[in-house]
Amino acid sequence: AGDDEDSEQRHRQALELKIANFGTDSLNTAFGYNALGEALLRKDEFAEAEEVLIKAIVIREAKGPAFNAAVSRENLACVYETQGRWAQAKELRTRNREKMVCSHYKASNPVNSIRASLTICLAVSRDNVLDGRADEM
Repeated sequence: AGDDEDSEQRHRQALELKIANFGTDSLNTAFGYNALGEALLRKDEFAEAEEVLIKAIVIREAKGPAFNAAVSRENLACVYETQGRWAQAKELRTRNREKMVCSHYKASNPVNSIRASLTICLAVSRDNVLDGRADEM
């Protein structure tokens, strides 16, 4: 828990500097919002994670690149999933079908092959179906 607390504080400090130097709607600031959102998600602070990730999404969708917006949407979808908000998570993930990312960190590891990445993503999806959550997703 101490590492998560330290991470959150460092991301808050970095975000303050980004806002002071680049303004509230820059891509640099969006990166800070996303990083803070990830730290808050790890701490199960979902309300604030949702708030800062939405800010990151708004900036990233307006200014690009599309992949960065997809990463922030995926992070927010993870927040929604942990709260059982399956329909909202699905909408975020499928908003831009040309630019989607998998939330399984090992799947995005560049060392893994594309085939291995897809296998992990399919396994996660299959688990959701087996758990009866597919209708909600």
